[in-house]
Amino acid sequence: MDNKKIEQLRLDYFALRNLEKIAKSLHHLYETACNQELTKNQETRQRNLELKACHIARGLRLGVYFQCDPRGMPLYLVPNGEQDYTRGIMIHFRK
Repeated sequence: MDNKKIEQLRLDYFALRNLEKIAKSLHHLYETACNQELTKNQETRQRNLELKACHIARGLRLGVYFQCDPRGMPLYLVPNGEQDYTRGIMIHFRK
């Protein structure tokens, strides 16, 4: 395996780890939003996390789908332009 492929795998690994952290934070915010109104700071944090996830997904040449229902996973990587999360990859996180 050449150095370029190794570097790409390393970047993909760190992208996945960042997406897992984002998914965990979003899940907490979506759960909070289900039970009460978010504060302005929480709304801003949610928007920033969603933008960061979109930016990371774009770097992987993928789109992102946000599932705001806290009973499910909050973040899916999907083919660009796709809005059907069942065709995507669920981002798991540890509680």
